[in-house]
Amino acid sequence: MKDLLERLLDYYSITKDEYSLLIKDINPQAFVNKYRFNNVKEAVNLVNETIKSGKKIHIYGDYDADGIMGISILVKMFQYLSYNVTYYVPNRYTDGYGLNMEQAHKLVDEHIGLCICVDNGVSAVEPIKLLRENNIDVLVLDHHEAPEILPDANVILHPFLSKLSEYSTSGASVAFLFSVYMLKRFDKYLSTLASISIISDMMPLKGYNRDLLRIVFPKYNEGEFFQIDLLKGSDSFDENTIGMSIAPKINSVGRIITDNSSNNIIKYFTSNNREEILTYYTWINELNEERKNASKSLLNSGFLVQEDCSSIVINVNEKEGLIGLIANSLVNKYNKPSIVFTYNPEQDILKGSCRSQEGFNVVEAFNLS
Repeated sequence: MKDLLERLLDYYSITKDEYSLLIKDINPQAFVNKYRFNNVKEAVNLVNETIKSGKKIHIYGDYDADGIMGISILVKMFQYLSYNVTYYVPNRYTDGYGLNMEQAHKLVDEHIGLCICVDNGVSAVEPIKLLRENNIDVLVLDHHEAPEILPDANVILHPFLSKLSEYSTSGASVAFLFSVYMLKRFDKYLSTLASISIISDMMPLKGYNRDLLRIVFPKYNEGEFFQIDLLKGSDSFDENTIGMSIAPKINSVGRIITDNSSNNIIKYFTSNNREEILTYYTWINELNEERKNASKSLLNSGFLVQEDCSSIVINVNEKEGLIGLIANSLVNKYNKPSIVFTYNPEQDILKGSCRSQEGFNVVEAFNLS
């Protein structure tokens, strides 16, 4: 008769050899040896040459938790290297996702020597072309689906293009692994920020992602990282706390802020001043409360949903950054595919966000329409 372990392995279709690999001890050095971008040396050389020349380095990220963690990892890395850099958290409402032509022109005007795109860039063909035509070097650290035509960046670090793993990882995790080779060490704080991005971006907990979390979570010590302790409160630092508490607070900044003050969240994660960190923590909490209250207010506003309808489509007068949360709340409440629109006056269009219950593929549904 099979013992409990054998029955569990049968249930999950895992062999004993596969199980042995899953529970095999992994330490930082083994992790670094196992996962290496095939062109990371070129990326390190590019940055080192820029530092030696004294040229300006600019980091361009994204407004979600992954992008924010990616920028923070790189800014902190350059702090360790004692090299000042500039950075930018794009505004969801005016910049949109990824490096755009307007921001690229600004970098040209500011005489930037190297632009590092993190959690974006692999599809920014025209903006990067503009930078390269103006003698600005470009390093892309991205994880999004790579198009057939890649931008003319000096170096692109991408989990699939570099065959890092058969599973995708977050943009911030790409930045973290790059930092390992820049710093020539596995930094615990930077790995902790990367672990937040893996959960916040809902990466598969396999391969690189699972191995990194297995290193970070057990070794998290209370009182070691003030910023993370504040965000998690009395809860343990694990995937549940990140998903339910830490990531929503970080994401609230990009959802609520309509000006460039969202860049302050990078100061929160990279500052060494406890008073400054506390000030930004209060600001983050206020934004998170605004986010929660806006979602609750709409859901309690009493709009009618017919019981026999197959889906929900509504138009609301809310910030664009909130409509995804509202759509998700509708799915949880009514168990129906939900689309929430809001009017964007600058572009004179309706912008929407769609969510659905498990088992219903939204992309396929639109393709069939």
